[in-house]
Amino acid sequence: MNNVVETIKALLPEMAEKFPSVKVLYLFGSHAAQTATERSDIDIAVYLDEKAYNADPLVDLEIGLFFEQRLHRNVDVVVMQKISPAMQHHILSSSVRLFEQNPAQRARMELVSFKEYVDTKHYLRRRMREYHG
Repeated sequence: MNNVVETIKALLPEMAEKFPSVKVLYLFGSHAAQTATERSDIDIAVYLDEKAYNADPLVDLEIGLFFEQRLHRNVDVVVMQKISPAMQHHILSSSVRLFEQNPAQRARMELVSFKEYVDTKHYLRRRMREYHG
């Protein structure tokens, strides 16, 4: 993992200049868990500025291509605002944060994500009990 983390960290100034809409970037999956093999892809999650994302809904693909061209590996990028609260919670609890523009803003985003996860978790448990009896 260290090699991937260090390589990504070295690319962050260029990434931040090219994609100023990226507010926070996390590495998750096998590279964050230190279980990656030579064939493992690289999983990245980003919080984006909402206005910029709405103006360019393909920015996640562009970010993925940016990293793929430089890392010479498959890179999957997910936008945190566009995935379920359960998936956000999984990423936040198992990732390595590599970049943040504003720590206070990042903390607020993570707090909102956690609150949504707690609300959703309660609802899903109730629905599962109703479904399974």
